[in-house]
Amino acid sequence: MSIFTMAFYLSTLAAVLPSLNKEFWLLAVYAVPTYALVMTIIMILIEKIIDNIKIRNSSIHSERLNVLSDLSASVSHEIRNPLTVTNGFLQLLDKSKTLTVEEKTYIEYALLELKRAENIVSDFLAFA
Repeated sequence: MSIFTMAFYLSTLAAVLPSLNKEFWLLAVYAVPTYALVMTIIMILIEKIIDNIKIRNSSIHSERLNVLSDLSASVSHEIRNPLTVTNGFLQLLDKSKTLTVEEKTYIEYALLELKRAENIVSDFLAFA
């Protein structure tokens, strides 16, 4: 495209000014490859800049996902600790001989809900 543009420019100039000397045509012959070379270099630089922008955006996205993963692991760990402690104490309380049937039912419901909360935390961690 660059060679075509330069050739069109030179042919238009030759048509308007028919008395161009040999020196002009020698410079024109040198100008065409120089123009094509400069355009090629500019195109290569633009492509490199675009590639660098894409790589940078990909790196930023990857870093964000990594931070999200670390944060999710930390949050799920902090939530699981009290759930585990509560689960253990409720299991000990469930083995008590002094509880009524109604109180044991409440403890069983609490244990089921703790398991459900644990599953939710596990699903959150798997999603993240």
